[in-house]
Amino acid sequence: MLVLVYHAVHRIQPDYLKHLLPVCRPGDFLSDLELLAKNYEFVTFEQICDRYTQNGRFPENWCHITFDDGYANQYELAMEYLLPMGIPATFFVTKDFVDNKAMFYRNVASRAIEDLKESRRFSECQMLQYAELISKSNLRTCDKMPDELRALLAKAHQGVLDQFPFMSSEQICFLQRKGFSIGAHGIKHRKLSECDSADEILDEIQDSITFVEDTFSQKNAPFAFPFSGDERSRAVIREKYTGDSQRLFFDVGHSGFDPPFLVRRWAENQPIAARAGAEV
Repeated sequence: MLVLVYHAVHRIQPDYLKHLLPVCRPGDFLSDLELLAKNYEFVTFEQICDRYTQNGRFPENWCHITFDDGYANQYELAMEYLLPMGIPATFFVTKDFVDNKAMFYRNVASRAIEDLKESRRFSECQMLQYAELISKSNLRTCDKMPDELRALLAKAHQGVLDQFPFMSSEQICFLQRKGFSIGAHGIKHRKLSECDSADEILDEIQDSITFVEDTFSQKNAPFAFPFSGDERSRAVIREKYTGDSQRLFFDVGHSGFDPPFLVRRWAENQPIAARAGAEV
Protein backbone atom coordinates (compact mmCIF):
# COMPACT_ATOMS: atom_id res chain seq x y z
CA MET A 1 0.00 0.00 0.00
CA LEU A 2 1.22 3.46 -0.89
CA VAL A 3 0.34 6.23 1.59
CA LEU A 4 1.31 9.77 0.65
CA VAL A 5 1.44 12.85 2.85
CA TYR A 6 1.09 16.41 1.57
CA HIS A 7 1.31 19.60 3.56
CA ALA A 8 0.51 22.48 1.24
CA VAL A 9 -0.50 22.99 -2.36
CA HIS A 10 -0.33 26.62 -3.49
CA ARG A 11 -0.06 28.55 -6.73
CA ILE A 12 2.06 31.15 -4.92
CA GLN A 13 4.11 30.07 -1.90
CA PRO A 14 2.93 31.92 1.25
CA ASP A 15 5.55 33.70 3.33
CA TYR A 16 4.74 31.45 6.30
CA LEU A 17 5.83 28.41 4.27
CA LYS A 18 8.58 29.88 2.10
CA HIS A 19 11.41 29.00 4.48
CA LEU A 20 9.71 25.95 5.99
CA LEU A 21 8.93 23.38 3.31
CA PRO A 22 8.50 22.96 -0.44
CA VAL A 23 5.06 23.73 -1.81
CA CYS A 24 3.38 21.55 -4.41
CA ARG A 25 1.73 23.45 -7.28
CA PRO A 26 -1.96 22.73 -8.06
CA GLY A 27 -1.14 21.47 -11.57
CA ASP A 28 1.45 19.07 -10.16
CA PHE A 29 -1.00 17.90 -7.49
CA LEU A 30 -3.64 17.16 -10.14
CA SER A 31 -1.04 15.31 -12.23
CA ASP A 32 -0.14 13.24 -9.15
CA LEU A 33 -3.76 12.25 -8.64
CA GLU A 34 -4.27 11.37 -12.31
CA LEU A 35 -1.08 9.28 -12.41
CA LEU A 36 -1.94 7.49 -9.19
CA ALA A 37 -5.47 6.76 -10.43
CA LYS A 38 -4.01 4.87 -13.38
CA ASN A 39 -1.85 2.63 -11.20
CA TYR A 40 -3.58 2.38 -7.82
CA GLU A 41 -6.95 2.00 -6.19
CA PHE A 42 -7.74 4.90 -3.86
CA VAL A 43 -9.07 3.59 -0.55
CA THR A 44 -10.63 5.16 2.52
CA PHE A 45 -9.20 5.17 6.02
CA GLU A 46 -12.09 2.90 7.02
CA GLN A 47 -11.03 0.33 4.41
CA ILE A 48 -7.50 0.43 5.82
CA CYS A 49 -8.84 -0.12 9.35
CA ASP A 50 -11.04 -3.01 8.23
CA ARG A 51 -8.18 -4.74 6.42
CA TYR A 52 -5.87 -4.23 9.41
CA THR A 53 -8.36 -5.86 11.79
CA GLN A 54 -8.80 -8.77 9.37
CA ASN A 55 -5.20 -9.77 8.68
CA GLY A 56 -2.94 -6.70 8.81
CA ARG A 57 -1.84 -7.09 5.18
CA PHE A 58 -2.61 -4.40 2.64
CA PRO A 59 -2.82 -4.88 -1.15
CA GLU A 60 0.11 -3.37 -3.03
CA ASN A 61 -2.20 -1.49 -5.39
CA TRP A 62 -3.95 0.42 -2.60
CA CYS A 63 -3.27 4.15 -2.23
CA HIS A 64 -4.33 6.61 0.46
CA ILE A 65 -3.81 10.37 0.47
CA THR A 66 -3.11 12.22 3.73
CA PHE A 67 -2.55 15.84 4.70
CA ASP A 68 -0.77 17.16 7.79
CA ASP A 69 -1.11 20.25 9.99
CA GLY A 70 -4.61 21.33 8.89
CA TYR A 71 -3.68 24.23 6.61
CA ALA A 72 -6.70 26.07 5.22
CA ASN A 73 -5.75 25.43 1.61
CA GLN A 74 -6.30 21.72 2.21
CA TYR A 75 -10.03 22.41 2.47
CA GLU A 76 -9.89 24.14 -0.90
CA LEU A 77 -8.05 21.17 -2.40
CA ALA A 78 -10.71 18.79 -1.14
CA MET A 79 -13.45 20.90 -2.70
CA GLU A 80 -11.66 21.52 -6.01
CA TYR A 81 -9.99 18.17 -6.66
CA LEU A 82 -10.66 15.34 -4.23
CA LEU A 83 -14.42 15.55 -3.88
CA PRO A 84 -15.19 15.89 -7.64
CA MET A 85 -12.77 13.04 -8.43
CA GLY A 86 -14.13 10.81 -5.67
CA ILE A 87 -10.74 10.46 -3.99
CA PRO A 88 -10.80 9.78 -0.22
CA ALA A 89 -8.25 11.30 2.14
CA THR A 90 -7.36 11.77 5.79
CA PHE A 91 -6.64 15.22 7.23
CA PHE A 92 -4.43 15.21 10.33
CA VAL A 93 -5.08 18.34 12.40
CA THR A 94 -3.20 19.85 15.33
CA LYS A 95 -5.56 20.78 18.15
CA ASP A 96 -4.18 24.24 18.98
CA PHE A 97 -4.08 25.30 15.32
CA VAL A 98 -7.77 24.59 14.66
CA ASP A 99 -9.71 27.87 14.29
CA ASN A 100 -6.32 29.64 14.26
CA LYS A 101 -6.25 29.73 18.06
CA ALA A 102 -2.46 29.41 17.94
CA MET A 103 0.21 29.71 15.27
CA PHE A 104 2.86 27.12 14.49
CA TYR A 105 6.18 28.59 15.59
CA ARG A 106 7.86 27.35 12.40
CA ASN A 107 5.34 29.27 10.27
CA VAL A 108 6.12 32.36 12.32
CA ALA A 109 9.84 31.75 11.85
CA SER A 110 9.41 31.51 8.08
CA ARG A 111 7.53 34.82 7.99
CA ALA A 112 10.13 36.42 10.28
CA ILE A 113 12.98 35.36 7.98
CA GLU A 114 11.12 36.86 5.03
CA ASP A 115 10.56 40.11 6.97
CA LEU A 116 14.22 40.08 7.93
CA LYS A 117 15.31 39.82 4.30
CA GLU A 118 13.11 42.76 3.33
CA SER A 119 14.24 44.95 6.23
CA ARG A 120 17.03 47.49 5.82
CA ARG A 121 17.57 47.87 9.55
CA PHE A 122 20.19 45.17 9.88
CA SER A 123 23.61 44.61 8.43
CA GLU A 124 24.16 41.54 6.28
CA CYS A 125 26.07 39.94 9.15
CA GLN A 126 23.18 40.57 11.56
CA MET A 127 20.69 39.24 9.05
CA LEU A 128 22.59 35.98 8.67
CA GLN A 129 22.97 35.64 12.42
CA TYR A 130 19.31 36.38 13.14
CA ALA A 131 18.08 34.14 10.31
CA GLU A 132 20.05 31.25 11.80
CA LEU A 133 18.63 31.91 15.27
CA ILE A 134 15.09 32.12 13.92
CA SER A 135 15.42 28.98 11.83
CA LYS A 136 16.59 27.07 14.91
CA SER A 137 13.90 28.50 17.16
CA ASN A 138 11.42 26.26 18.92
CA LEU A 139 8.82 26.51 21.64
CA ARG A 140 11.50 26.49 24.33
CA THR A 141 13.94 29.00 22.89
CA CYS A 142 11.75 31.85 21.62
CA ASP A 143 11.63 33.55 25.04
CA LYS A 144 15.44 33.45 25.32
CA MET A 145 16.15 35.47 22.16
CA PRO A 146 17.39 39.08 22.05
CA ASP A 147 14.64 41.68 22.48
CA GLU A 148 15.09 42.95 18.92
CA LEU A 149 14.60 39.45 17.54
CA ARG A 150 11.63 38.76 19.78
CA ALA A 151 9.99 41.93 18.48
CA LEU A 152 10.55 40.70 14.93
CA LEU A 153 8.95 37.37 15.80
CA ALA A 154 5.99 39.10 17.46
CA LYS A 155 5.37 41.11 14.30
CA ALA A 156 5.73 37.97 12.19
CA HIS A 157 3.27 36.14 14.46
CA GLN A 158 0.62 38.77 13.79
CA GLY A 159 1.43 38.69 10.09
CA VAL A 160 0.78 34.95 9.95
CA LEU A 161 -2.32 35.18 12.14
CA ASP A 162 -3.83 37.80 9.81
CA GLN A 163 -3.72 35.24 6.97
CA PHE A 164 -5.80 32.63 8.86
CA PRO A 165 -3.52 29.81 7.69
CA PHE A 166 -5.39 26.92 9.35
CA MET A 167 -8.80 25.36 8.86
CA SER A 168 -11.76 26.26 11.03
CA SER A 169 -13.77 23.72 13.00
CA GLU A 170 -16.65 24.32 10.61
CA GLN A 171 -14.51 23.45 7.58
CA ILE A 172 -13.16 20.29 9.22
CA CYS A 173 -16.67 19.19 10.20
CA PHE A 174 -17.80 19.73 6.61
CA LEU A 175 -14.96 17.55 5.33
CA GLN A 176 -15.95 14.83 7.78
CA ARG A 177 -19.59 15.00 6.66
CA LYS A 178 -18.45 14.64 3.04
CA GLY A 179 -16.78 11.34 3.85
CA PHE A 180 -13.20 12.41 4.51
CA SER A 181 -11.45 11.15 7.64
CA ILE A 182 -9.95 13.35 10.34
CA GLY A 183 -6.84 12.34 12.25
CA ALA A 184 -4.92 13.67 15.24
CA HIS A 185 -1.56 15.41 14.88
CA GLY A 186 -0.70 16.46 18.41
CA ILE A 187 -1.76 19.33 20.65
CA LYS A 188 0.94 21.88 19.79
CA HIS A 189 2.82 19.98 17.05
CA ARG A 190 5.63 19.17 19.47
CA LYS A 191 8.49 16.85 18.74
CA LEU A 192 7.58 13.98 21.00
CA SER A 193 11.28 13.30 21.48
CA GLU A 194 11.37 16.55 23.50
CA CYS A 195 8.79 15.31 26.00
CA ASP A 196 10.22 14.68 29.46
CA SER A 197 8.54 11.33 30.07
CA ALA A 198 6.60 8.50 28.47
CA ASP A 199 3.47 9.76 30.25
CA GLU A 200 3.91 13.17 28.63
CA ILE A 201 4.20 11.52 25.20
CA LEU A 202 1.03 9.54 25.83
CA ASP A 203 -0.82 12.63 27.03
CA GLU A 204 0.11 14.50 23.84
CA ILE A 205 -1.09 11.57 21.74
CA GLN A 206 -4.24 10.63 23.60
CA ASP A 207 -5.43 14.20 24.26
CA SER A 208 -5.22 15.03 20.57
CA ILE A 209 -7.00 11.78 19.62
CA THR A 210 -9.77 12.52 22.12
CA PHE A 211 -10.13 16.06 20.75
CA VAL A 212 -10.57 14.79 17.19
CA GLU A 213 -13.01 12.02 18.15
CA ASP A 214 -15.14 14.29 20.36
CA THR A 215 -15.08 17.41 18.18
CA PHE A 216 -15.41 15.88 14.72
CA SER A 217 -17.22 12.60 15.46
CA GLN A 218 -14.34 10.63 14.00
CA LYS A 219 -14.45 6.97 14.96
CA ASN A 220 -11.08 5.43 15.91
CA ALA A 221 -9.17 8.57 14.94
CA PRO A 222 -5.65 7.76 13.74
CA PHE A 223 -2.57 9.65 14.95
CA ALA A 224 0.24 10.98 12.77
CA PHE A 225 3.49 11.91 14.48
CA PRO A 226 4.39 15.61 14.29
CA PHE A 227 7.74 15.83 12.50
CA SER A 228 8.50 12.12 12.84
CA GLY A 229 8.44 9.63 15.65
CA ASP A 230 11.82 8.74 17.11
CA GLU A 231 12.69 5.34 18.57
CA ARG A 232 11.59 6.43 22.05
CA SER A 233 8.12 7.61 21.04
CA ARG A 234 7.63 4.55 18.84
CA ALA A 235 8.57 2.33 21.76
CA VAL A 236 5.97 4.13 23.89
CA ILE A 237 3.14 3.48 21.44
CA ARG A 238 4.32 -0.09 20.93
CA GLU A 239 3.98 -0.73 24.65
CA LYS A 240 0.71 1.18 25.12
CA TYR A 241 -1.27 0.31 21.99
CA THR A 242 -0.23 -3.24 21.14
CA GLY A 243 -3.45 -5.22 21.31
CA ASP A 244 -5.64 -2.23 20.35
CA SER A 245 -7.05 -3.59 17.10
CA GLN A 246 -8.71 -0.29 16.16
CA ARG A 247 -5.90 2.28 16.58
CA LEU A 248 -3.57 3.09 13.70
CA PHE A 249 -0.58 5.42 13.69
CA PHE A 250 1.04 7.07 10.67
CA ASP A 251 4.62 8.23 10.19
CA VAL A 252 7.30 8.85 7.60
CA GLY A 253 10.38 6.65 7.64
CA HIS A 254 10.52 3.30 9.33
CA SER A 255 12.41 1.15 11.80
CA GLY A 256 12.94 -2.58 12.07
CA PHE A 257 11.11 -2.43 15.41
CA ASP A 258 7.97 -0.67 14.16
CA PRO A 259 4.73 -2.19 15.46
CA PRO A 260 2.29 -3.53 12.86
CA PHE A 261 -0.19 -0.72 13.58
CA LEU A 262 2.27 1.96 12.41
CA VAL A 263 1.57 2.80 8.77
CA ARG A 264 4.49 4.14 6.74
CA ARG A 265 3.94 7.25 4.64
CA TRP A 266 5.90 8.89 1.85
CA ALA A 267 6.29 12.67 1.88
CA GLU A 268 5.46 14.15 -1.51
CA ASN A 269 7.92 17.05 -1.71
CA GLN A 270 8.08 16.95 -5.49
CA PRO A 271 5.66 15.89 -8.22
CA ILE A 272 5.43 12.15 -8.67
CA ALA A 273 5.69 12.47 -12.45
CA ALA A 274 9.01 14.31 -12.07
CA ARG A 275 10.55 11.19 -10.58
CA ALA A 276 9.77 9.09 -13.64
CA GLY A 277 7.30 6.91 -11.80
CA ALA A 278 9.65 5.78 -9.05
CA GLU A 279 6.73 4.47 -7.00
CA VAL A 280 4.23 3.72 -9.76
